[in-house]
Amino acid sequence: MPKVKLINIAKENEFEFDLAFKIAKENLKEEMLTGKGRATWVNEEGQCILDPLLIAPELHPKEYKGKVVRLAPNKSYIYVSVKELKRTVACVVPRGKQESFIGKTVCIEEIKDDRGSTFRYVRKKLYS
Repeated sequence: MPKVKLINIAKENEFEFDLAFKIAKENLKEEMLTGKGRATWVNEEGQCILDPLLIAPELHPKEYKGKVVRLAPNKSYIYVSVKELKRTVACVVPRGKQESFIGKTVCIEEIKDDRGSTFRYVRKKLYS
């Protein structure tokens, strides 16, 4: 199996090139990749590693910061104003903690699926 262009591998697996390139850079050694940008080639060993990764990629939700504007009627939700999205979104929070979030800046994740996107509160750890 000779070297194959990464753009061709991405097309075969119905991926965007940018996502395939990011996955390849993170998971393959430098010796397995040659070329730059869209002219990147993957050797035989790299193809064996890359194939299972492109079938089921890891999902990383987008993270945003926003200020809590108001409470929702449902105790599990708050409304957060996110400047990056230029809108206010409903966000899931731990039940019973709703009142403690008023006026504070919180971190939230966006989870996308076929029905749209939802947001949930993410508690940042002080120490990793």
